[in-house]
Amino acid sequence: MRLIIPANTILSRRNFANFSGILKLHTTSMLSKVTALILISVVCLSCSSEDVPKIPERAQKLDNLMIYSAEADPAGEIQFVRDQTFGSTDEVLIGRFGSVAIDGTGRVFKADLDQHIIHVFESDGQYITHFGREGRGPGEFLYGPTLELVSNHLYAFDNMQYRVSVFSPDSLRLSYTLNLNLRNMNRIDTLIGYHMSWIVFRNDDTFLACFSQPL
Repeated sequence: MRLIIPANTILSRRNFANFSGILKLHTTSMLSKVTALILISVVCLSCSSEDVPKIPERAQKLDNLMIYSAEADPAGEIQFVRDQTFGSTDEVLIGRFGSVAIDGTGRVFKADLDQHIIHVFESDGQYITHFGREGRGPGEFLYGPTLELVSNHLYAFDNMQYRVSVFSPDSLRLSYTLNLNLRNMNRIDTLIGYHMSWIVFRNDDTFLACFSQPL
């Protein structure tokens, strides 16, 4: 900032005081403008940084990655319509439902998380029967199993026992048992601190195991 004073001006103490006040006023005004500009710049930078989505590093390498704004208008509406109800009857009391599997005829298999059994329903919701029970023996569960129907086999994974019970969906009888308790798990460096939490069975009699860390 430049303040021009005429050459013939005589600065008395009073004039000098006034001059100092004017200088201070101009300086304060300029500082206020500079401060305002800085604040505006900071706000603009903040706004621009919020507009740019933060993409996780692992997602940046994905092909055909599309990013959608959370404020975008929905492309359409989805409505859920109740088609059928599966639950307790006057004769049968059913606990909390867990995993669900459906066979080729439309029968519905539902795991009971409270009673540790498997319920069977017709496709119209009519109750048929149940099988399995709580325990450690063959065909028994310590927790409501995860169900999956693959190649006409009903796989029931009990993650409390690390065991899979394989049933025939036709006769509902136990066919065989798979013990998935890895005894050498603590000697595998990449699995230390993890536990088997999920199983995905495949058509070629193999399966994929998901390992996770406890929270």
